[in-house]
Amino acid sequence: MDKTNNAKFFAPKNRRLWISSVEKEEGTKSGVLLPEEYGSKNDKYTLAKVVSVANDCTSFGAHDMGVHVVVDTHMIESIEVFGAKLETVLENYVIGTVVM
Repeated sequence: MDKTNNAKFFAPKNRRLWISSVEKEEGTKSGVLLPEEYGSKNDKYTLAKVVSVANDCTSFGAHDMGVHVVVDTHMIESIEVFGAKLETVLENYVIGTVVM
């Protein structure tokens, strides 16, 4: 299995959620869109999509994969495995779910 282009091999453990931050497009007053890297990441909360859930989570299960959640930005852990960037967060740092 080529793991460099497919991060589906990752299984979160210890009450962690594997999440994918939802890209936020920001415009200026002139209507020009700015890339996410422009400016500071001082947002207290981040909207993310649940990719996978650890088996020992008490508030989330396999049925929650694909659900959008609001998480504390500072508690998101970014890791790199086989060249793939992954984000995880402990389930207790999820503030709530969002219906899209």
